[in-house]
Amino acid sequence: MGIYIYTYKKKFDKNATLNGEKVVVGVATFLCKSTMGGNYTPAENREMNRAWNLTKDFQPDYITFDGENVYKNNKFGMWNDGSGFYGGINHENDFVGVLKKIGRKYVVKNLTKVLAD
Repeated sequence: MGIYIYTYKKKFDKNATLNGEKVVVGVATFLCKSTMGGNYTPAENREMNRAWNLTKDFQPDYITFDGENVYKNNKFGMWNDGSGFYGGINHENDFVGVLKKIGRKYVVKNLTKVLAD
């Protein structure tokens, strides 16, 4: 257990459909476990700096952390789960739906449709 750090990586973006509209769902991947003294490897520091300095225009409007639940992206580029949820994202108000793969395409289904399926 502990606090984990996630960063946005463009190469993992998913093209999906949300309410009939084509959208891009960004994927935030696990980077490392947070350290108390900030003793990160040079590679971890480099990745955190890259992610933190991403411009908001570069990031998609939607993000997923677990590859399933999709949220409105607050466009920080880097998040940790130390606040009980991913930093800056409200898990109730920013929740959009669930990312599902249907055939070769991805679809973001809202919660009412997911419960009906």
